Amino acid sequence: MIQRMREEKGGFTLAELLIVVAIVAVLVAIAIPVFTGQLAEAQKQTDATNIRGGYATVSVEVLDDNLTADTWYGLNADGSVVEKADGDFACQGESGTGGMSVGGSTVTWEKGNKIYYTYSAANEKITPSTSHS
Repeated sequence: MIQRMREEKGGFTLAELLIVVAIVAVLVAIAIPVFTGQLAEAQKQTDATNIRGGYATVSVEVLDDNLTADTWYGLNADGSVVEKADGDFACQGESGTGGMSVGGSTVTWEKGNKIYYTYSAANEKITPSTSHS
């Protein structure tokens, strides 16, 4: 009778459960670095898009205001810019070693940097950077 009860019980053995746990652990160990790398790349691309958008906004501001003097702008988180003041945008990731080209200039950034755009009236050029003059 005891032998029959053992045979009728369904379930998993301890060895089977340990194998499943080990497989799940390996999959998690593989997935976490991949996810972290993708998150860093997404932050980098988001920053790049915001910097390009800010450049376009500054271009419109310069054209609308017919600027004849040098000035600088700070980038806000909503994509707007503010003249001669720090914007509230802060980079979420890092640009990496090569940076990114915007309007013929290369800009690099680190997490937490603010973005500024300097307009030079002499050569009519807008230069993005992490500092202003």
